[in-house]
Amino acid sequence: KEGDFTKYNYFVLKGSLREYRIIDGIEKTTELYIEEDAIFSESTLNGKSSEYYIVCESDCVLLRSSEKEEYIFRTNFAVIDSFCNTFIKKEVVKRQAKYSNYAISNPEERYLNILQNKPYLLQRFSQYHIASYIGVKPESLSRIKKRISKIC
Repeated sequence: KEGDFTKYNYFVLKGSLREYRIIDGIEKTTELYIEEDAIFSESTLNGKSSEYYIVCESDCVLLRSSEKEEYIFRTNFAVIDSFCNTFIKKEVVKRQAKYSNYAISNPEERYLNILQNKPYLLQRFSQYHIASYIGVKPESLSRIKKRISKIC
């Protein structure tokens, strides 16, 4: 939770998690995690306390590792080091694209992007959290969905 420190990074093997911040007393969903997503914390890199909360939205199985454990594995096993380097590069590119698209799109375009590229998120997370994730209130999401249904 906000203000906590963590020593671990996580990899989602099963389940769904939601990351959020509380701004002016309101939860703002900042990320949705499902299988094969990595969860990194600023705490593990620089010891800075977290500004985020993470909550499991379903039963989860996570792979947990500390920076020290990762260093040992990467130093002793070249194949793991190679895999981690490739995975991290792909993760950085994926997140850069996501945040760039988010910055230049409006909420309706963000919802359409989920609908076209990650429709499974709509079954795994509540409409309330999807609305927060795309930056609108639930009633605005309802209007967006209504407009889209008329087009399709």
